[in-house]
Amino acid sequence: MKLLLLTSNYPFGNLGDNCFIQNEIYALAEKFDNITIISTGEGELREDIPANLKVIKVNQKKFKIFKAFNALFALFNKSGRQAFKECKKYYKNASRIKIYKQLFIYNYVYFLLKNIIKKEGKDADLVYTYWMSSKAYAVAKLKFDKKINCPFITRSHRFDCYIRNDYILVYRKFIGDNVDTICFISEDGKNYYERTFYQDLQNKCNLVVSYLGINKNFTETNYSEDEYLRIVSCSNVVPVKRLDILINALSMIDDFKISWIHIGGGEKFDEITKFAEEKLAKKENIKYHFKGALKNEEILNYYKNNTIDLFINCSDSEGVPVTIMEANSFGIPVICRDVGGNREICVDNNKDYLLSNNAGAEDFAKAIIDFKNKSYEEKIKRREETKKIFLEKFSKNSINNYVNHLVDMV
Repeated sequence: MKLLLLTSNYPFGNLGDNCFIQNEIYALAEKFDNITIISTGEGELREDIPANLKVIKVNQKKFKIFKAFNALFALFNKSGRQAFKECKKYYKNASRIKIYKQLFIYNYVYFLLKNIIKKEGKDADLVYTYWMSSKAYAVAKLKFDKKINCPFITRSHRFDCYIRNDYILVYRKFIGDNVDTICFISEDGKNYYERTFYQDLQNKCNLVVSYLGINKNFTETNYSEDEYLRIVSCSNVVPVKRLDILINALSMIDDFKISWIHIGGGEKFDEITKFAEEKLAKKENIKYHFKGALKNEEILNYYKNNTIDLFINCSDSEGVPVTIMEANSFGIPVICRDVGGNREICVDNNKDYLLSNNAGAEDFAKAIIDFKNKSYEEKIKRREETKKIFLEKFSKNSINNYVNHLVDMV
């Protein structure tokens, strides 16, 4: 069997969807004889990829004028006009320019990838796009034009699922009408899609939920036995991750010592490190360090080899964070907001520390203090519950179940 997989970054470099897909790629390689990946990633090709992968790298940043003209004209055909009206329904306050820009990007990606997808998809048994974004639209368009006849599945995570002010989702109806299955990484995402988009579809595709998994065994990290509470956060340093809330929360705590490590880089790195300096540098009870961007294996090795008491996520929006899954895989308890699918990864073992979706610095500070004051027995119990939810929902079994679902579609 042949699988055609479209990705944003994988298998180039270590950013973007690399850490997600690397967890499932070997399971896919065991079930499919041949896997062709079409990627718009940058950087060097990873070395740790299965032997039966064929990789096609497309330079999305190299502007192609003819394809751009085609994309521009596509904005004003029947499909483009319908997509614009659809966007205005969901984004009433969005400007025409912002909507047309996103429609242009989707169509440009379609014309950029069209011939490659047609060629590679001709003998494919299944087409799989890792995100329900521009590449999913490209495949949907080719399915609509009957240029691809095999089953088509797309995953839906966070940015490609929820309507938000900072990103415009386009062609939701068109993709939904021309995909066989949409696989959501959370029940929250599936429920959101059903009540927001599904009723507008003419061809009702299948909607399923399959949690992402971590391709590793459970490994318990140590907890602090000295006066410090050791906290880790791990995310891109971007506005939606709300590291400012965590910094403000730490600035409110005076009664015990805290060591905080943040893993991750991003567009707001300099701004956030400066803010941390202003808020925390003069606090004698707080130590902190920004480690910057690390490879996934470096992150896991850090968890394995260091003492960590608590993982904190303050995001405004989430799917089901792999960073929390990874923390769970080491038995690290979590404090987070009740956004996206966080409830599904935390509710069973984290009722006290699943904060409201608009929780602020005071709420996080209170939760951190409460955790610090827990007894040794309570902290051990919380770690055991964390282990349980990881093994039940987000372990290798989740990956294998999803891959088996893909095989069943063929």
